[in-house]
Amino acid sequence: RSNPDLNTITNISVQLGDISEALCLDPFTHVWMFDVAFEEELIHKIAELFNNSTTTRYLISCERPGLITNVYGFDVKLLEQLPTSMHSSGEG
Repeated sequence: RSNPDLNTITNISVQLGDISEALCLDPFTHVWMFDVAFEEELIHKIAELFNNSTTTRYLISCERPGLITNVYGFDVKLLEQLPTSMHSSGEG
């Protein structure tokens, strides 16, 4: 792909916030979450928000697919699975 002129891209929004305070996920289409660090109650809340959204289409998760659908209740199907490796920075 060519390097796009980033000044011409107008339909992308990246938001940072506390998901526990969210009332809905609209108008987002993609939800990425580093959920291995989330408490189960919070993941269930996100699943409810995701499933009730009229705009969300894609979920990117660090958890195993069986947990996402069978335990947490996300209404999604696996499109692709990639191996990941996480390393600590050693800070702190």
